[in-house]
Amino acid sequence: MIRTGRLKSKAMRILWKNKFLVWNLAALIFIKVFFSYSGLQFASLVDSLATFSKEEVISQTNTLRQNLGLGILKENPVLDVAALQKLQDMIQNQYFAHSSPAGVSPWYWMDTNQYKYNYAGENLAIGFLTAKDTVDAWANSPSHRENLLNSNYKEIGIAIAPAKIANSQGFLVVQLFGTPKPTVPSKTIAQTRPPIKTPDATPIAISLSPKEPVISKIDNISSRFNKITQIFNATFILYALAAFLFSIVLLSLYGLKRASAIRTATSFAILILAVAIPVLQTTHTALII
Repeated sequence: MIRTGRLKSKAMRILWKNKFLVWNLAALIFIKVFFSYSGLQFASLVDSLATFSKEEVISQTNTLRQNLGLGILKENPVLDVAALQKLQDMIQNQYFAHSSPAGVSPWYWMDTNQYKYNYAGENLAIGFLTAKDTVDAWANSPSHRENLLNSNYKEIGIAIAPAKIANSQGFLVVQLFGTPKPTVPSKTIAQTRPPIKTPDATPIAISLSPKEPVISKIDNISSRFNKITQIFNATFILYALAAFLFSIVLLSLYGLKRASAIRTATSFAILILAVAIPVLQTTHTALII
């Protein structure tokens, strides 16, 4: 037992004196643990600092419409209020869907605020970092795109707030579309002959999208950080391989000495660890519905 302890102690002294191996171990720990953990923290920091406004969402929506020859949507403060109330209800009751668990539809919030409409629609999103990411995700979904590019819509309302709903976290966005019913001029009331009444247009809710949220992976700073981490990891694996081969060369040149044997064995162990231990990856997903 005493001899074994002395051998271990001597091996540790050899490793400590060999700065080459010490730096290799330090690099392994840095890339596999510290660098990856920092990436997770960095991604969380980026997500927490991300912010965008309803004006940006409206601008991105109208830019998309204009590029396709459609008229722009005018922001309506009543729709803004309805969107905000829907957003607050989702946060309070912890759901991400067009209809609440209690069965409250999106049109309830329009009706509550006395917004009379012929056409109405709704898009929802959570977890995106920018207004462009949000609108792009909607535009890439057929049902949401139908709302964005519906020529019947004339007005828009937006509400945005940070939220955590179940496993989804980030900015929650409610986008409401509407076409108000035309107002009847008061002078028609005084006509001797009453006008012929036509049936009111049936309110149409265009594309409430799939019942299940659609996962959208977005290209953001987190994914770019992952690429940097992967490059560092691959570079270190190649470096560890070169160090191991170099140790074998030294071993063959100078013979089987204790120091060179320990150096070679340690280099091999570092190479195995570099290949076997995965690097933590930061992921960011967002949802639309």
